[in-house]
Amino acid sequence: MDMLLPFSSSGSGEPVLLFFHFFGSSQREWRHVVQRLSPQHHCVTADMAGFGDAVRIPGYSVTEMAGHIRSLMAHFAPAPVILVAHSFSGKPAMVIAADPPPNLSKVILVAPTTLVPEPIAPDARKKMRERNLTQEGAEAFIAGSHHRPLQGGDLDLAITDVLRADRAAWLAWPDSGSLEDWSDRITTLRIPAYLICGTEDEAIPLEFQREHTLPLVEASGGRLIVIQDAAHMLPNEAPDELAAAIRECLGA
Repeated sequence: MDMLLPFSSSGSGEPVLLFFHFFGSSQREWRHVVQRLSPQHHCVTADMAGFGDAVRIPGYSVTEMAGHIRSLMAHFAPAPVILVAHSFSGKPAMVIAADPPPNLSKVILVAPTTLVPEPIAPDARKKMRERNLTQEGAEAFIAGSHHRPLQGGDLDLAITDVLRADRAAWLAWPDSGSLEDWSDRITTLRIPAYLICGTEDEAIPLEFQREHTLPLVEASGGRLIVIQDAAHMLPNEAPDELAAAIRECLGA
């Protein structure tokens, strides 16, 4: 049996809001958003394979990532699940949304990686491979991912998560996962999908999302919500606006 991704649960009731994090991070990135949503919603945050408390769990391709997420959704079945996927977890989330299990009712994509290869220049990709080897590299990686100042201990937690990531999992994303092209295989999302992006995101720019992700989202019946003056680390940079946007998606 596959190892179940480690997760934490707050709140109660249905549906289950199942949160996944961005590349190099962990479920801890969601804590501010969960604090705002858990009084009214059942929130479950999980670590992707190779990151956070899942550093010893293998399986880093997009197909394997989707399999891990499916297993965790099955763990909560038959309760309905709404998948909230940030950045690199957004790619397998879209793969799942194209062939959803019975208990997946909606997907909310937060600054997701696109189905086409991620727009990373070769020199930036080379630097990215080395970012979790040193404190300075981890600091540079996080500095390039946010626009607003990070709250309190968020910066230290983010850097710690980068440094504790499994090395094979870290390399798998710039070398393979981010380069996988699913755009010919995934042409329809079979459940409602919503897209939330920041205006200052340089990792996956808003206009790139409009071109490659938004058409799928709108065809599913969903829409784009834009958060002003924020970049890629929306759960840390803009927890109030992001929680409000998620509530809006839940009520749609």
